[in-house]
Amino acid sequence: MYEVFPLVAGAVIALLVPRFVPSGQRRIAYGGLGVVVAALATIIAAEEWFFFFIDLAEVFIAMAVTLTIAAYYWPSLRSGQPNQAVLADADTIRDAFTKFTKSLPGRDSDR
Repeated sequence: MYEVFPLVAGAVIALLVPRFVPSGQRRIAYGGLGVVVAALATIIAAEEWFFFFIDLAEVFIAMAVTLTIAAYYWPSLRSGQPNQAVLADADTIRDAFTKFTKSLPGRDSDR
């Protein structure tokens, strides 16, 4: 039950940020809101602090999946072409998450 909150919140963030935040500030908005939601999910579930990283991964994965789906399916109803701006946001989130996971201790960053 507690794992649903980060997934739904990530999807909601992904749908609302492109609508209300200027394109130059979206990275900050995605990162900041993702961290806040992950911390809130950890607090709500009364989990240990290291579960924050699991909740953070869930939030960012939900954002990336939602943005990718929105880029490919939402505008295709009108034009048949993926929305490049939303697709760029999904790529940004994926790249940031990849960089973060490679920087974790115990990971081989040369792979």
